[in-house]
Amino acid sequence: MGPIPRAVTESGAPWARWAAVAAGIVLGAALHVVAGLGPIPSAGIPATAVMAFGLVLNRRPRPAQAPPGWVDPCLMVTAGVGVLAVTGAGIGTGVPSAGLGAYPLLIIGLLRLQSARLPEREADVLVEAGLVATSFALLVWVLATPARLRLGIPLGAAEATVALAALDLLLLTLAVHLLLLPGERIFVYRGSALGLAFLFGAHLASAVALFNGQQADSGVVSVLVAGAFILLAVTVLDPSLRRVFEPLVGEPARFSAAHLVVIEMGMLAPPAVIALHALGRTPIPAAPAIGAAVASVVLAAYMGSLLLQRGVIERRAEHDGLTGLPNRLLFGDRLARALAHARRNELPVAVMVVDLDRFKEVNDSLGHAAGDQLLREVAQRMRACLRDEDTVARLGGDEFALLLPHVSGIEGAVRVARRLLAALAAPVELGGQPVVVSPSIGISLFPDDGDTADAIVEGADAAMYRAKEQGRNTFEIFSPELRTEAGERLALEAALRRGLVAGEFVLHYQPKVDLRTGRITGAEALVRWNHPEKGLLFPDAFVPMAEQTGLVVALGEFVIAAACEQIAAWRAAGLPELTVAVNVSACQLRQGLVEYVTRALRFADLDGGVLELELTESAALESLELTIAQIEELRALGVTCSIDDFGTGYCGLSYLNRLPIDALKIDRSFITELSGGSATIVTAVIALGHSLGLKVIAEGVETADQLAYLAERGCDEMQGYLFSRPVPADDFAALVVARSFDGATDLLFGPGRRGSPAA
Repeated sequence: MGPIPRAVTESGAPWARWAAVAAGIVLGAALHVVAGLGPIPSAGIPATAVMAFGLVLNRRPRPAQAPPGWVDPCLMVTAGVGVLAVTGAGIGTGVPSAGLGAYPLLIIGLLRLQSARLPEREADVLVEAGLVATSFALLVWVLATPARLRLGIPLGAAEATVALAALDLLLLTLAVHLLLLPGERIFVYRGSALGLAFLFGAHLASAVALFNGQQADSGVVSVLVAGAFILLAVTVLDPSLRRVFEPLVGEPARFSAAHLVVIEMGMLAPPAVIALHALGRTPIPAAPAIGAAVASVVLAAYMGSLLLQRGVIERRAEHDGLTGLPNRLLFGDRLARALAHARRNELPVAVMVVDLDRFKEVNDSLGHAAGDQLLREVAQRMRACLRDEDTVARLGGDEFALLLPHVSGIEGAVRVARRLLAALAAPVELGGQPVVVSPSIGISLFPDDGDTADAIVEGADAAMYRAKEQGRNTFEIFSPELRTEAGERLALEAALRRGLVAGEFVLHYQPKVDLRTGRITGAEALVRWNHPEKGLLFPDAFVPMAEQTGLVVALGEFVIAAACEQIAAWRAAGLPELTVAVNVSACQLRQGLVEYVTRALRFADLDGGVLELELTESAALESLELTIAQIEELRALGVTCSIDDFGTGYCGLSYLNRLPIDALKIDRSFITELSGGSATIVTAVIALGHSLGLKVIAEGVETADQLAYLAERGCDEMQGYLFSRPVPADDFAALVVARSFDGATDLLFGPGRRGSPAA
């Protein structure tokens, strides 16, 4: 059959559906009259042809979640209907055993339709449906056994007839499962359920007639079967067939109380029949005995399904879905049991907390899929470093915890830590490139470092933070001092959050002076914390904590907004044009820096040229491509960017050439040691910056000799205590006015000298 026109498939093609149904009726009549086939094949064969046409008309792409060797479930249902048609559906003159062959196709097809909506629920649904069908079959078999024995009906015929009716009931139950999906009352489900109900009615009528020693009314049975085939054919023709693989929204409907009663009846009926025979001291017929055995098998399968389902639920509740490792809940349970055993036997237990260094950079630069792959690889390597009785758990994010029972004191824990460092030192291939993520490890020991699970974990956590402070890619052993530091760290974090909300942070400004004119060209904004108890705190006291907790983003946003508002205020007060430099971290680059710079400039009604952002070399190179993209967006706003503390990081010349920056700031350590051998480096940095077309700024200038050296070598600007410490905004404004009107360039260039020192 050729391709269907696009207009046909998009509109649902009602004329095509009705034409297919009409052609099926004509073909069925011809098969019945001309070929002399029975009524069931005459209805079933055209229905199969119409269903095949419907599959082509409503063809769908292969689902993304389809397993290898996937076959369209509607195709399997169509094949099952075809087998039923050819074999007479196991009714009348049809061959029952051959009719049974169609049911695996129908069952698997409906189960796959079910799994498209409820992944991982196929086995559960099949067991439930099988219980309903088995209950029905056993009930009919037990009640009809006397009539069957009296009339001499062959056992095989009775079994086949009851089995067919039971299988129809199973199929009907599966169709009802599909129909019960929330918000999914589409025709393909209603039609399937109704068609299978007709088929079930035909088989049930045949089974009842057979047990009563009569022949089923062929007209009634034929109408029922033909109706089933027609309904299934129209179902596959309907355009709603295209929706069967759309994602399910919400939870599926639960079984009703009546359904559960039917299941219980099926479980209790065979034992009840056997008990009645035992009480009456009569021999138990073969049918009830076999029925009881079958019911026992089904009940065992059902209980096994429940246990399996419970095991899956418990595993999901206690294990990390990404790595398969125990989660925080299971780790806590195992730790509690290990500590109880250790107390009774006076044995040590070690706990290690492991945090991956700079893991966020992998997520930001390579994507979350690469980050997930890295976490799985790290989990496998950690597991390989431990004994079978040890536990490695994922606490969340990139943080892991290790439980080492029966460890040989701190020496054994240290050996494990060194194995972890060695195992994680090897690169991991992510997206075709090698990536190394080092661990920071904290170690705590029971009973030396605490007597409870919480105390041991907190101690290991505190030691891990100390390992990060010591340079990362190392381990640290807990000490009582670390517990005090951990408490102080938590208190500082809470106070930092409160201070951001309460507006306790202010900016001080250190002037930047042009070495050629002696005038103040701008300032560097430096944040201070007006702590309600400790007074004025400098950045070293709280910025590291802000970076660890992610609060540096909120703090940086405040600094940029406050700096822009202050520039606008200075302009309104009549001060000359000034630029203000603000330090930004790598974390800010990754989290909306351009957005809140844009917002701050717009709110203050300023152009971007008044703002300069300073990045350290390490921050700029953490994710070079991201840094370049961010700087280019900032420069498009008019904002200038510079490398701060140049010379202390690892910014190679090739990287420096790629970064779209405007200035270099020579680190204060080189200025301080001008007389100790740093003069050559300072001269080289000035020459390098000018050769790249960059402005060069020296910070930390404290003596006249340092100033003279920088001026002679053409340094553009300076800042330092020689001119002024960082001061509040009002004091800075006074400095600007004084430098603009009193002509006091003598401090820089000597009495009566202006302009370049070389003049």
